[in-house]
Amino acid sequence: MSDSSPDQLSAPISDLQLLLRAAWLPALSLFGCFLLLMLGNALFIFWELLGSSRQPLKQGLQLLGSNLPAIFVVSGPLLLLWPLVFLLKKWEQIHRFSARRLLVLSLTLGLFLSALLLFVQENIVPAANQATVKQLQALMMEGRTDDMIFKPQQDIRQMSAAEAWGHLHRPVAPETGAPSPRDWLDFYNKFSLPFAALAFAFWGLLSARLLQRNWRFFWLKLLSIGTILPVLGWYLVYAWVHILGSEGRLAPILASVIPFLSVGGVGLLGFALLSRNSRDNFRDLGKS
Repeated sequence: MSDSSPDQLSAPISDLQLLLRAAWLPALSLFGCFLLLMLGNALFIFWELLGSSRQPLKQGLQLLGSNLPAIFVVSGPLLLLWPLVFLLKKWEQIHRFSARRLLVLSLTLGLFLSALLLFVQENIVPAANQATVKQLQALMMEGRTDDMIFKPQQDIRQMSAAEAWGHLHRPVAPETGAPSPRDWLDFYNKFSLPFAALAFAFWGLLSARLLQRNWRFFWLKLLSIGTILPVLGWYLVYAWVHILGSEGRLAPILASVIPFLSVGGVGLLGFALLSRNSRDNFRDLGKS
C-alpha cells in the first residue's frame, strides 16, 4: 500500500491554470458588461433611423452585428484589468508571490490579446464597417421616391492596414486632395487600439500590487482604482489627443500612442516602484 500523501500525488498547478481558475468569471463579467454598454450606445446612435424603418428589429440586429467586431476591439482590453488581481489574491492564500513571474505573465497575456485584437481589426472590422455603411444607406433610402446619390468615400476605417497605407501614399488628385491628419490618425489607431490590451494588463499589475495584503473593501478598491480610474483616464486622454491629432495640432502617430503610454506607462512604472520598495523593506527587516 502506498504511503504517498494526496499533495504528493497531485501535479503542481501552473500560474496560467491558477489564473484561469481564479479570474475567468470576473474578467468575462467585466468584459460582458462593457460590451453590452457599447452595443446599447450604438443602438442609441442609430435609434432615429431605426424608428422610421419598416423592420426596425431586423435592421437593428443587423447593425449591432456589423458593429460587434469594432466594439470587440475596443472592449477587449478590459479582459486584462482584473485577472492579475485575483491571481495575486489566490497566490497569497498559498503563501507565494513573485513580482517577476507576475510581470512575465502580464506581458504574455497582454501581447497575446493584443495580437488577437489586431487580427480582428485587420481581417474582420473593415468588412464589417463597410456593411454598416451599406445598411445605413439602405435605411436612409427607405420611403424615398427620389434617387439619393451617395458620394463615394474612402474611409480608412473600412480598409485593412495595407490598403490604408496604399491609399495614404497615393498620388494627390485635385478632386480628393491630400490625406488629412484625421486619415493618418485613423491609420495609426488600427494598431494602438488593439495594443491597449497591453496597457490595461500593465494597469492590472499596478492594481494587484496596490491591493496586495490589503483586501479590506476589496470590491470598492477594485472598481475605483482598478476599473473606473484606468477606463475614464484612457477615454479622457484618448478624446483629448484625438481632437488635437485630427486638427493637425499634434502629430497623428503621437496622438495614437499617448493613451497607451498614459495608462500602460503609469501601471508599469507604479508596479516597478512598489516592487522595488517591497524588496527594500525585506532587506531592512533582514538586517534588523
